[in-house]
Amino acid sequence: MGEVISMFVYCFAVLGFSYVLGFSKLTLPFREAGAKNPVTKILVLLVECPACLGFWVGIAALIFRIDPLHLSVTIWNAIYFGLFTSGINLFLALRSGLIPGNRE
Repeated sequence: MGEVISMFVYCFAVLGFSYVLGFSKLTLPFREAGAKNPVTKILVLLVECPACLGFWVGIAALIFRIDPLHLSVTIWNAIYFGLFTSGINLFLALRSGLIPGNRE
């Protein structure tokens, strides 16, 4: 039961982290400044994408041993956990209204 609660907290913490980096007014000046340069514009787009950011956060969580499942650090576990975090982050962002569901 403890792992389920840890996973629940982890998923919503990643969503909160994604919101702060990709959508909040706190980081808006940095994102606007980065969008002016063609090279950094790509990085800004990746930060504003909950699925993209979720993938890298999942890999970092595994490497820095803050994943709730305490998986061993292997390349496959990093990819699997990154994909899991990416999917959950995108799902929660869509369900919470952080990003619209029908993108044109």
